[in-house]
Amino acid sequence: MKNTKLSIILFFVITGIFSCQKDTPEVQPPVRGTLISASLLGEFSTTELNVGLLSYQIALTQPLKYSVKIYKIRYHTIDFSGQPTIATGALVVPQTSESAPLLSFQHGTQTKRTEVASLKGIFTLEGFGACIAASLGYVSCVPDYLGMGESTLVHPYLIADASASAVIDLMIATKHYCTENSISLNEQVFIAGYSEGGYATLAAQNELETNYTDLFTLTASAPMAGPYDMEYTVNSTFAAKSYSVPGYVGFLLYAYNTYYQIADLNEIFMPTYAAKIPTLFDGSKTIDQINPELTTNLTELLTPGFSENYIANTNSTFWAAVTENSLLAWKPKTKTYLIHSNGDDVVSYQNSVNALADFQNQGATNVELITIEGLSHTEAAIPAILLMIDKFETLRTK
Repeated sequence: MKNTKLSIILFFVITGIFSCQKDTPEVQPPVRGTLISASLLGEFSTTELNVGLLSYQIALTQPLKYSVKIYKIRYHTIDFSGQPTIATGALVVPQTSESAPLLSFQHGTQTKRTEVASLKGIFTLEGFGACIAASLGYVSCVPDYLGMGESTLVHPYLIADASASAVIDLMIATKHYCTENSISLNEQVFIAGYSEGGYATLAAQNELETNYTDLFTLTASAPMAGPYDMEYTVNSTFAAKSYSVPGYVGFLLYAYNTYYQIADLNEIFMPTYAAKIPTLFDGSKTIDQINPELTTNLTELLTPGFSENYIANTNSTFWAAVTENSLLAWKPKTKTYLIHSNGDDVVSYQNSVNALADFQNQGATNVELITIEGLSHTEAAIPAILLMIDKFETLRTK
């Protein structure tokens, strides 16, 4: 009897356990673009913003209208392999009850994780630019990207899909924030960015036009001074044998090697540099701190084996990655302003020439190249941003 009772008890216990297991709901991954939190970084009046314009010696063609609030946003997105991760960015909201267009403004290359708008707000170029745009009436967001801000991943530098997903998911999170806080967005959507931000803008534009037309209808895009033609960029850089900003070369090769498993770092970089590459690009140093640790002579920076087996060999895994991340060979549907200086000493102007020609060959009729005369990459940044604002203002619903 005791054994019989024990068997019955065990039967019900075991049955109960398995029943509970079957009834346990499967854990679903976070939805991309879900807003996690928003924390206020600061509030600025038009008077304070005008002081900033004066300090930068910037003259707008229209007066500022609204005070602005800038927030740090945390949101769900995906990493390079499509797995859930968390990213950060900044959001700037004009203090008005009028409906506003949405502007996503992508920042240029940063190697130090903290040099982004979600942490330094208005004290970054894009953070300040987003505040100016917000004061003119745009709800403006600035993604940090993966590997920047709170994200501790290796930054996927000039990798198209990872760049686009971080941008688009912040745009979605921004829409959620506006809905939850009774901020009225109109139907207009603008995207822009300079340097790496130009690359991220064009990558996001392609993805938005292909897969997100149910959420966003782009009004205009302004990719500025970006390396869109990655095959040309890599070919011309390595053919020249030297590069004035070696940190960018190291950043690209370290990122591509991290995500595409190209080769051991000792096969890519000469022994003097290979061991310190991971610490140079761990997110703790600025590009000005990194450049002196490398060399502008690419024949001294890279091993002969890498040059022969990966750069010279167009069938290599390196070239497969470069080709995958080139942003040509598609037809933009949105009004697109390619803004670039023909004196750019960091990202060749030819990138924008090639992009325009390719897009026109694809049948695009709404892409325009706006040339800034003779300025360096750094010198042209603010003039390009001002041109972007003026172009967007001509299309904006008042």
